[in-house]
Amino acid sequence: MRSSDMELPLMTARMAQAATEQPGRPWAVTGPLFGFSSTWQPVINSATLIVTFVMVFLIHGAKNDLMALGRESEETLNQVKAELSAACENIGEATAASRSE
Repeated sequence: MRSSDMELPLMTARMAQAATEQPGRPWAVTGPLFGFSSTWQPVINSATLIVTFVMVFLIHGAKNDLMALGRESEETLNQVKAELSAACENIGEATAASRSE
């Protein structure tokens, strides 16, 4: 795996971590500052909607990364099983050949 291939998941993980730590903090502070005005409420609702969409995309991306990792693991496991089976067959053939001598 190239280093650039490893940087993207790491960067995504960092962004996801920051995104999970930040929601809620600014809203609680800005309400009293703006007196919970009628302008403040739609701004907060719009910002909340945007944050929600971003978080959904981050979660979906993380899910796709995990699914890809699972597929890679399954492929590796199948390769190991095939190689182990072939090695066992070779051992069996060698044992049979040595007995017939």
